[in-house]
Amino acid sequence: MEKRADEESRHVVLLHQLGERLTAAGSYIQAAQSPPESVPHHASPPAADILELALAQLDQADEIVAHLRKALDGSSPPDSGAGRSYRICFMNRFARGDKMITACQRTIIIPSAPSREAAIEVAKQRFAELEGIRDWHIHASFIEAGVIEERPHGGFPTHSDANGLAP
Repeated sequence: MEKRADEESRHVVLLHQLGERLTAAGSYIQAAQSPPESVPHHASPPAADILELALAQLDQADEIVAHLRKALDGSSPPDSGAGRSYRICFMNRFARGDKMITACQRTIIIPSAPSREAAIEVAKQRFAELEGIRDWHIHASFIEAGVIEERPHGGFPTHSDANGLAP
């Protein structure tokens, strides 16, 4: 019973990530169709570049769907070494007055990885793709990573649960 709840929770994470990818792709396509009037035409990126970003999102959505299919048709049992789910946060620190501010630039959920290190490597590649850069260090100075802890009732932590990161 508990394994089933864990499996369902992983599916919820995948569906959430799928929704994010499809929403981002739709936003990119919308932006490519009608550039904003407030941005001078020469300052907005070419539609082909925007559509490339949309395609990258759709490729990631396809990977998520493939993973869900494997999980749902039983070809990948939950404890077959598929791995744990990780939340990878790309962070920056900057000074504001006399305070040091730490901000998350982007969070990437890795639904299944054999280790924390493997999850970080996959997230670095996705972050660079999503940001349109070659190296993640260009937009972030450090990474925080942790296992997404599942609650006994099958739910995931809320924001009040220390961002759901485990040591």
